[in-house]
Amino acid sequence: MKNLFKNRSFIIQLVVCLIPFIIGAVFYNKMPDQVATHFDFNFHPDDYSSREFALFGIPAVMVGLFILCAGLLEVDPKKRGMDGRLKSITRWVIPILSVFIQCVTISFALDSSINLTRFIPVLIGILFVLMGNYLPKCRQNYTMGIKLPWTLNSEENWDRTHRFGGKMFVISGLCMIVASFFGGYVSGVMFALALIACFIPTIYSYWLYKKGI
Repeated sequence: MKNLFKNRSFIIQLVVCLIPFIIGAVFYNKMPDQVATHFDFNFHPDDYSSREFALFGIPAVMVGLFILCAGLLEVDPKKRGMDGRLKSITRWVIPILSVFIQCVTISFALDSSINLTRFIPVLIGILFVLMGNYLPKCRQNYTMGIKLPWTLNSEENWDRTHRFGGKMFVISGLCMIVASFFGGYVSGVMFALALIACFIPTIYSYWLYKKGI
């Protein structure tokens, strides 16, 4: 962990994680006392928090999660098997997500007519495509990837499952982006696509295991 704070890319990512605090301070006086911080299946607000928690509490939680995830990546005994680009994407997810959540929270609080069903599925879809593109390059480790008893027990099972899983993630991500333009049932479609992207590779991996791979 000590070496982590000497890593230039980690410091940059940590600084990005702190940007939401600056944004929150800028808009603090313009925000209502209660701010929507949770949304239902159709992206409608169903829970509210104080503006202090919304603007500073949530970013603080995200900073903690970022440091925890970055630390887990560094202490993994098989970290040399991680693809560098996938590792970088993984570490950038929380900083970017933190800024995105802060911007959405503030924008929706100031203008509740904003349609969240369009750009949230697009962002998640892009993330799935990026992860799917680099999953096949990820070698056995205990932190990133499709970690199952069968993939961790066999390198061939791991490699074949991740090649197949990468394709499923890319297809699901592209479908999420397309679904964002049809409104209505987009949240249900996203949920189903996410399940497919995770569940089918699991079945495929088990099938390989039963074949002795």
